[in-house]
Amino acid sequence: RGLLVSKMYDTAKDIVLNLVYLVEEYGFVLNGARSYYTNRSQPPLLSSMVLELYTATGDLGLVRRAFPSLLKEHSFWVSELHNVEIMDNHGRLHNLSRYQAMWNKPRPESATIDEELASKLNSTAAKEKLYHQIASAAESGWDFSSRWMSNSTDMTTLVTTFVIPVDLNTFICKVRWNGT
Repeated sequence: RGLLVSKMYDTAKDIVLNLVYLVEEYGFVLNGARSYYTNRSQPPLLSSMVLELYTATGDLGLVRRAFPSLLKEHSFWVSELHNVEIMDNHGRLHNLSRYQAMWNKPRPESATIDEELASKLNSTAAKEKLYHQIASAAESGWDFSSRWMSNSTDMTTLVTTFVIPVDLNTFICKVRWNGT
């Protein structure tokens, strides 16, 4: 929004097109534009960016260019990887999404920190689970909030993939809303 408020429309469009390219190439917006981030995404905000840029500029060509990627990103977030089926009190099933990185090793950008944290755990399996939870928290953009921990003072208790975040599911609903 800052770029739009500053009337830097071309810069905003270039950033959006870079993100569209990432979706075309990898199926989702990478956590960062580096090859070692191909195991986790960013929250699904690309459709909102496209809509705000369109609202500011009327650039229908951008919408046409981005639309297939917006569908692809949406599919990524509702895929089996992120999907959780929940039954409500009336027995109705609902599909919701969660953060779930495709990684169970120390993050390349923070390997020393991750390994130091995991050294508190005894088994290789427990360390791999922790690395997975760390990467999933990083995918959320909330790294590292106590919202992902079962014990708010102990990062080894990360349970990111067991939380169904309202904000993520709101973003996904907004993707659907933006497309109508």
